Amino acid sequence: MPSPEAAGQACGPRARAARRTRPGIIDVLNRAREWQRMIDAGEVKNAAQIARDHDVTRARVCQVMTLLRLAPEVMQYIDDLDGTEGCKHLTERKVRAVALIEDHDQQRARFGDLVGVTIPPRAPTSPRVAARAPSPMVGGQAVDAGA
Repeated sequence: MPSPEAAGQACGPRARAARRTRPGIIDVLNRAREWQRMIDAGEVKNAAQIARDHDVTRARVCQVMTLLRLAPEVMQYIDDLDGTEGCKHLTERKVRAVALIEDHDQQRARFGDLVGVTIPPRAPTSPRVAARAPSPMVGGQAVDAGA
């Protein structure tokens, strides 16, 4: 079988990246979802077992699983990427940094800065969710505002 060079194709990481039709962050996010599904289903016990089964380090499993902390709107944006020129700069490292931000509003703003768009929050899915405000907490106990 002829080598890639003999066949007229470039090889190496840069050439593979140029041939990629969709951003790698999509695959990494899907891997995180699959690993979480495996844990939830009881197929694996923990991240250490995933690491052993997939021949990666526990640190790498934790890095990948960090992406599950992203706001749902950010995850949806990543799922909808189609490999256009505008997303080549969207690396896993940059997205993981966004995932480490606790507040989803701040995540959406920071991710929006990365991709150059505004990502609005999703509307609540039901009127009950929209009407329910977070209860104030005092000493770890919810406080009834009407009392």
